[in-house]
Amino acid sequence: MATIDTLSDWLEEQTSRSLLIQKEEQGDLDQVMIHLNKIDYRPGTTNGNDDYTNSSALLLHGEGVVLTDAEQPPLPGNVFEIPLEGLTKVEAEGTRALLQTERGTYHIIQNP
Repeated sequence: MATIDTLSDWLEEQTSRSLLIQKEEQGDLDQVMIHLNKIDYRPGTTNGNDDYTNSSALLLHGEGVVLTDAEQPPLPGNVFEIPLEGLTKVEAEGTRALLQTERGTYHIIQNP
């Protein structure tokens, strides 16, 4: 099974390319088109006062749009966040990548 490092390496290879991201979560499908500028990793943190945990995540930076039936609003903050908590599966090969967590599934596809 591939690791998050495999996915990070694949995403680094996609820098300066357009990607379609499809997020399936609780029966809903959200789609984003992003021109990837860079990726970052945000480690998980715990707030010492109330033990609130902010899970680790991959942050995909770049200009993008949220694809909806009616319109295409800009991607908020030019960042798409993929939480890594509960990560169960990672695949990255060729023009596609897949990341599955306990909450949802992310398909990332290189846009020609």
